[in-house]
Amino acid sequence: MSPITIEAPAEVSLGIGKKRAVVISGTGTYFSGWATGYLRTLLRAAIELDSADLVIGSSSGALPAAALAGGRLQRLSREINVLGHAPMRRASMNQDSPPTPSQMRARKRLGAISTPDPASIMSLGRAAAAAHNQPPSEFLKSVRMLEGMDAWPNGALYIVAIDCYTGERVVVSVDTGIPIFAACAASMSLPGHNGPIWLNDRLCMDGNLGSSSAHLDLAAGAERVIVLAAENRRDETREASGLPNTVELEATELASTGSKTMLITAMLDPELDPFDHSLTAQGMQDGSLQAEEEFTDVVNFWE
Repeated sequence: MSPITIEAPAEVSLGIGKKRAVVISGTGTYFSGWATGYLRTLLRAAIELDSADLVIGSSSGALPAAALAGGRLQRLSREINVLGHAPMRRASMNQDSPPTPSQMRARKRLGAISTPDPASIMSLGRAAAAAHNQPPSEFLKSVRMLEGMDAWPNGALYIVAIDCYTGERVVVSVDTGIPIFAACAASMSLPGHNGPIWLNDRLCMDGNLGSSSAHLDLAAGAERVIVLAAENRRDETREASGLPNTVELEATELASTGSKTMLITAMLDPELDPFDHSLTAQGMQDGSLQAEEEFTDVVNFWE
């Protein structure tokens, strides 16, 4: 079965009939570490976010979302620590050599988008598909090593990517038969850096490069929704990728539908490069500290 496309806002949400949902969406490997540290600390404190009957991950939130749904947060934490001290492993995630002209073209196109309208996203998708990045097989292997699983953990998990050709939002689930590491790699494929990745017959790029920053419309209908996202201190109106940051607006709209919503943001230091793989372990430590500070608020909301 092919992955499905769901327009934003969704006419029929995945959250309908669900009690608890967790949505993880942010750009940059620092955020992936931050979300992993935050979730792991809450689980160690017996806050059972892994009991959510809906988990949605996109972009750098795809890995921690899959780890949460699959009970692999501890393993992902260990792999992130290794990544922080292994230059060769980091190089396999994102090439260390100077970017090629085609990569620079894709990155420039990403930086030039002010509004994620369909024509702009399709143009970005063409640039992503034409960028001479490291072989997708190397990126897939690295994501597979970090994640430690091939099979989809359960039916609660959904991973979001963007179709390079059509600009459509692609939602991947257990029903598609696509390996979980491939879905996550596609969702993390930033133009001019990694990927794009084929998901059956669709060539897909980073899941945050559409009209939505966090895809919270997919969680509408769930009774309680916890959202982990990133806030760019350089410009709160923009994602680290440069696209408009709509997560606060999406959270407000989600709450207006009746879903109790808690938005938790990673505060990105303006001097920090969110795409620096050597900072992923630091992100995990920062996420853990923030979770300790916000523990009581999360308990009161989730329970």
